Amino acid sequence: MRAWSRWALVVVAVLLGAGGRSASAGPWGNDVNAGDGARLVESVRAELAAIVATPAAARAQAIESSVPRAVEAMEAVKRFRNDELRPLFHRLLTHEDWKVVHRALLALERYGDATVLPRALALLEHPEPRLREKAAIACIRLGEPAAWKAAGVADPAAAVAARRRREPDPHVRACLDALGRRLGKSLPVRRVSEEVRVPLEGGLLWTPFLEGMDKAKSVAPSYTSKPDSRMGGGSAEKLPVASRFVLPLLGFGAEEVPGVSLQPFGNPRNNGAVYHTGLDVGACLDGAGFYAVADGIVKMVHTGSDMGTLVCIEHHVGPKALATVFFMHAADVVFVEPGERVAPGQLVASMGLGYSFENGGHFAHLHLGAYPGPFQPAHNYGYKPANLGLRDWFDPAVVIPAWVERTRPPVDEPGAVDPSLDDAVADLRAGRYREALEAARGVAARSSGDAASTDAARLESLLTGAGAALVERATAICAGGFPLAARALLAAWAPALAGVPGGDAAKQTLAAWDADPAFQRDRKAEEGYDDALEREKTMLAKHEPAAKVAAMWSKLAEQHAGTSVEPRLKAKAAENAPR
Repeated sequence: MRAWSRWALVVVAVLLGAGGRSASAGPWGNDVNAGDGARLVESVRAELAAIVATPAAARAQAIESSVPRAVEAMEAVKRFRNDELRPLFHRLLTHEDWKVVHRALLALERYGDATVLPRALALLEHPEPRLREKAAIACIRLGEPAAWKAAGVADPAAAVAARRRREPDPHVRACLDALGRRLGKSLPVRRVSEEVRVPLEGGLLWTPFLEGMDKAKSVAPSYTSKPDSRMGGGSAEKLPVASRFVLPLLGFGAEEVPGVSLQPFGNPRNNGAVYHTGLDVGACLDGAGFYAVADGIVKMVHTGSDMGTLVCIEHHVGPKALATVFFMHAADVVFVEPGERVAPGQLVASMGLGYSFENGGHFAHLHLGAYPGPFQPAHNYGYKPANLGLRDWFDPAVVIPAWVERTRPPVDEPGAVDPSLDDAVADLRAGRYREALEAARGVAARSSGDAASTDAARLESLLTGAGAALVERATAICAGGFPLAARALLAAWAPALAGVPGGDAAKQTLAAWDADPAFQRDRKAEEGYDDALEREKTMLAKHEPAAKVAAMWSKLAEQHAGTSVEPRLKAKAAENAPR
């Protein structure tokens, strides 16, 4: 689902109440529609109740015979909380389908079952990155220092550190970083809501399917709403301008479950009366992590509404620009505190259980919102009247990948490599490119015709081509109307490329740009653009006519005609033109 524009054509059956069903088969995403989930529950209820009623001595056999049916109805089974069912989830941890294991970990997290820690630690070696991520998050949630000892794990910190050195996926590495902090007692793990559990006939206990918070009393009569909103002080304006952006989700833009009703930014609802202000991502990935897109300040953590757990982070995205990114429908535990400074790619929290109180009663997904300017307490919502337009919002499907591209390092992640190259990869990830090249060449000199020599040659090719690739990318960014970002990219990485063959191209291009009158005109035009944004805010706050705002941008476009920034200026004029 990389083509975001096609999402507007998707029939949003679930969200429009049409009763549609996910196109996926099997145990992953079958509760994308609450009706489907309820049917799944009915299909497995009697069997689960029989396990609960079975004497302890015979329960293992009952559980074993129930595994095939539990796998088929996993999206329902994961919601049950009887202690007698814990062995079933432990048995499912050995299943060959990683998605079943993912769900079993999610359930055992909710049980608070720290006996799963040794198995979760072992799953950090699994080939599927989504399961490695889930295993790390389970360890974070369950791994109180005493719990590791009780589980018989003597030195989890050493195991995690060793795995981190070999981990090829940056999002999973961020989870391992968080796990390392957790083991070092420096990671906040705060429960922001308690799971709502309801007894069923037959002795079963579950967290019910909740289709919207307005149905809370019908599924949990004793439920009492307790909204909690915690604000954080500080401003991202006092931070340096963000020099690195990352995608907020493992697999962002490549959804795991096809045919799911993920709304794009600006999706019209209620016969066009309102617009969707964010981008829906992460279909059915309950329990998966999400991550800060850049250096920033956590401004709010809110729970107890139809937004589920909401986390808002403010970022310094340009010399004169702030932006706020927020995540909606998260889980009952967060790994950040209001007022905390976060790093790019830092694990923030995980997605909430689908159709639950913790996620606000929605199918499992993340609503990703982004808007220009500082954090505003009243500006973090999912819909707005269509007549007010979307000028005060960003399309996350456009702006976040653009931020990432304008700050991406010269050498991309190399993926899995031979263990003999661990030191080279560590240097590469730290931006020590000359040292990485020397280490790769050392391995190549000691190897011949094997995996190590092949991987070493690949790393050497990536590093020696980095200078030219960086210049090519910066040139494209400049031509696209962002000369300041292009120059900042070259300035940030030119020192790291010193001493690498071809690396001097970045420094030489930087010097050439600084001496080029055409580049200086581009640069001045972008500075004018940034100044005009400030004037636009003031004009809009004073309710100046749209025609006057458009005229300001048109005049600026004429003033900077022929520069790479001219199309951006014209686009702002068109955006503000009276309809």
